Amino acid sequence: MAETAWRLFRVGNLGFHYSLADSAASERNLVLVHGSLVDVRSWDRHVEAFSRRFKTLAYSRRYNYPNLNSWSGEDHSVAIEAEDLASLLRGLQLVPARIVAHSLGAYVALYLAIQEPGLVHSLVLSEPPVLPLLRTSEPSLQQLYDEHMTHLWEPVRKAWLRKDREAAVRSTIAYFQGEGQYDRFPLHLRQALLDNSLEWEAIAFSRDPFSVIPEDSIRALRVPALLLQGERSLPFFKAITDRILELNPAVRITVIEDAGHEMWDSHPGDCRRAGLRFLLEMDRQGRTRTNTD
Repeated sequence: MAETAWRLFRVGNLGFHYSLADSAASERNLVLVHGSLVDVRSWDRHVEAFSRRFKTLAYSRRYNYPNLNSWSGEDHSVAIEAEDLASLLRGLQLVPARIVAHSLGAYVALYLAIQEPGLVHSLVLSEPPVLPLLRTSEPSLQQLYDEHMTHLWEPVRKAWLRKDREAAVRSTIAYFQGEGQYDRFPLHLRQALLDNSLEWEAIAFSRDPFSVIPEDSIRALRVPALLLQGERSLPFFKAITDRILELNPAVRITVIEDAGHEMWDSHPGDCRRAGLRFLLEMDRQGRTRTNTD
């Protein structure tokens, strides 16, 4: 998507770039929330399909390209990002919103739906990394949490302490996709990752970036939700998905066959079909409830 298509929404001294695609069904709102080390551009290939059914907004989260928001060492968290999303929904009159979100963006969307369910119509969440759900008395889950912190975040923090942005990104890609993968990426993709590295630095040095979602809050969640899981995703993602389903059996799941965590890139059609099928079903159920009230 060309930069000229982006608009700017301001909250105080913060600016959020977004795109908005209207449709004949413009009374139905949908918001796309990206994951980490990417930005609003990650939804480019998906906006057209969603906008045939919904008024579709995609935005860049606080520290992601092309936003110019600065970070000077203050604590950052999923809870703060959820407040950003709430401001966006209210300010652009997108309430209630259907939210399709990936990875950390899915964590943000889930947190918002629990804190302010009136803002959210329904959720499609691909692998939200709700890491506090692994911090339990179950040794195997705690081990997954410890391994994640040791193998991902310790190298990332060490790289940032050396002020080596590229090493921080390279070690992240190695963790998720294998050693050497970053250097095999084309130059434009490496640059896009670096363009979005400020968020990663803010998370690395914040005291509590992964805001706790109490188990009872997940049990009580009434916003319709679908989880997308990659068949080949890392074990900690699968364990978190299992924990959410265990706590709230009303949450649905679709496994994207032969996909890893970056399923929206590798299996775009499968993800869109699963998401749209669920969202349209929830819309039909909503109309049925309204007609019978």
